[in-house]
Amino acid sequence: RLVECTPLKRAIEVVYAATVPKAAKPFVYMSIVLPPEHIDVNVHPTKRE
Repeated sequence: RLVECTPLKRAIEVVYAATVPKAAKPFVYMSIVLPPEHIDVNVHPTKRE
């Protein structure tokens, strides 16, 4: 599922700032595996955060 996480996005931008051109909009694919009881998909109405 595509999600947006502002703190994670900023952390990635900081790490890659030296290697990615300023105008670039990098794409990151991350696979995160968590136990189902730690996930609540209904926290945000659009389920994107």
